[in-house]
Amino acid sequence: MKVLVYTILLSIMFLVGCSDDTTPGSYQSIIMVNGTEYVLTQPENENVQYDRDKKIGKIERKVPIEQIPNSHLSSNELPKGTKLYSTIQDSEYIIAQRPDMNEELLYTLQKNLKSAE
Repeated sequence: MKVLVYTILLSIMFLVGCSDDTTPGSYQSIIMVNGTEYVLTQPENENVQYDRDKKIGKIERKVPIEQIPNSHLSSNELPKGTKLYSTIQDSEYIIAQRPDMNEELLYTLQKNLKSAE
């Protein structure tokens, strides 16, 4: 009886391990500005508000979501024409204003995420 249970368990584990999962992975939204990667983030403190300062430019090139942008003013998620602004509060954050929605997204320097881990 034990041999039968172990055989069934091993068969199930083998079948689960060999399944063809084609679910797409999740990818980080990235913007490249002047050779620096910025990634989508949420403010650590909900009471802190980031305000637009100077316009940096607009997204000029959109690359596939699974690709890391490598040219100035490119993104793997944001559409062309998305306006980018520096923030008044912190030079390590930028705001993206999407042309297709009335929404502003906050991006931070890639290094900020690595140092927080």
